[in-house]
Amino acid sequence: MAIALCGACGSTLDTGSEAPPAAASCTATPTSVTEPDSVASDGENVDHTCAFVAGGVAWKTGTPGSACTTPLDCSPVCCTCSDPNYHALTSWCDHGVCAAAEATACMVLGTTLHACGQ
Repeated sequence: MAIALCGACGSTLDTGSEAPPAAASCTATPTSVTEPDSVASDGENVDHTCAFVAGGVAWKTGTPGSACTTPLDCSPVCCTCSDPNYHALTSWCDHGVCAAAEATACMVLGTTLHACGQ
């Protein structure tokens, strides 16, 4: 299991008591993160559901498009990494706004993340 936190903590939601969100996919071009401390990610190579890491980080429930100050303010989504054996439960606070699931999935594909075994 690999954990990568690229932001500050301060959440109150325990995602361990909830099922992981459905896997997101990227149908656009993979993108790279350009803003430091904007990604929170916890990965695994157990299965494709992110259930193994669902309780590893306490995310809040910010919806896509809502304001955020850290990536933990945003709801995470389970994304396939560039190595398809890994999946990462990831949130992205993109310049103060919670990114949509597809944008997050494209960011995971285009960014080197410890959560993806990199």
